[in-house]
Amino acid sequence: MDLYWIVGCGPRASGRNQVDDFIAKGEWRMDPDPRYEAKVADMLPGEPIAVRTRRNTTADDLPFDRRGHRVSVMDFYLRGTITENPGDGCSVRVSWEPPFTTPRQYYLYTSQDPVWALARDVHSLADDLIGFAFDDRKQDIDLVRNRAFWADRFGDR
Repeated sequence: MDLYWIVGCGPRASGRNQVDDFIAKGEWRMDPDPRYEAKVADMLPGEPIAVRTRRNTTADDLPFDRRGHRVSVMDFYLRGTITENPGDGCSVRVSWEPPFTTPRQYYLYTSQDPVWALARDVHSLADDLIGFAFDDRKQDIDLVRNRAFWADRFGDR
C-alpha cells in the first residue's frame, strides 16, 4: 500500500523546523516525540510528503457557509518526495518541489498530528485529501461538509 504523508512544521515560537529550513536543508524534521517516531521510521523513499499547518478560522470568505461556526483548515505550503530515511525517527531527506506561492487551504477533514499517513482507496475523505494535496485537485467540499460529523453545522439543509 502506497502511503502519502502529511506533516507539520515546528511551533512558530520555537523558530525551528519551518518551511524555509526544510527547503534549505532538503529535509523534513520534527522535534523528538515518542508518539510519532515510529511513523517517521515507516516513511520510505519514493513516498510523497506535504507540509501543512492546521488552524481554526472564523473568516467569512470560505467556499461554504460556516453558519457562525469555527472551521478547521489546513494550509499547505510545500510538497515533495522522500529520498532517504536516516532512521532517527525524527527526519527524512526530501526532494522538494517549489513551494506554493500562496498556501492551498483544505477545510474540515484535518489533523494537527505532526505526522499523518494516508492511503488511496481506503476512505473517500482520504482520497479527496490526497487528490487535493498531491494531485492539484480542488477539494470536494460538498463531500466533506455533508458527512455526518459536519452535516449539522455545514451541510445542505
